[in-house]
Amino acid sequence: MKTEFNTGLGLIGATIERVESKEGALLTSALKKILNSTPEQLQEVLALVYKKVKHFFLLEVVSEGKTGEEFISRLKEKNFRIGDYAMQIMRKSEFVPTTGTKYKPVVIFGKEIEKDSERTTENIRKIAKSRGYLKPNAELAPLLREKISDKEMEEMGVWALVVMSDTIKDSDGGPDLLGLRRYGVGRWFDAYYDGPGDEWGREIGFVFLAPQD
Repeated sequence: MKTEFNTGLGLIGATIERVESKEGALLTSALKKILNSTPEQLQEVLALVYKKVKHFFLLEVVSEGKTGEEFISRLKEKNFRIGDYAMQIMRKSEFVPTTGTKYKPVVIFGKEIEKDSERTTENIRKIAKSRGYLKPNAELAPLLREKISDKEMEEMGVWALVVMSDTIKDSDGGPDLLGLRRYGVGRWFDAYYDGPGDEWGREIGFVFLAPQD
């Protein structure tokens, strides 16, 4: 599977090969600089792209009617690491499976919000609303974990992708969201505490659903 980022690099390479006119010299020079950038410089470029691009889509997925318990078994069979709280959440009655639902996930990147104090759930949901994004079902999280590799998350410049569904309370009563994480040994599927006013990190992506056609 290719992410939009991988595909974009291929298009940049093709553009460099094809742009030979005098008018294209500046564009070609800029594209070559991007391809020769260090990872840190490339992340700065991506931060600018995120602000300009209207939507950043992930791979579309279709629900299969899997219960939380079935997802747990399947993720373990595929050698994903599942956090204890994530298993709790998927075993709750609020984790409701559907069958045949087509999800078109889209991401708001934490680095789009420059001030740490403004990177709260409330503000992130306001941004989503302004873009016409919809609230996803929690089942989207394990579906995406199976499809998106840690390498692809690294290429997006994120340590985690959190699915912004309704929160589900864990055994401690805390409101949690489910998400993908590549920290440490990687291939994690975790729950994320969504406390009121808490600030999220810059290198997190927040997953919603694209506007309906």
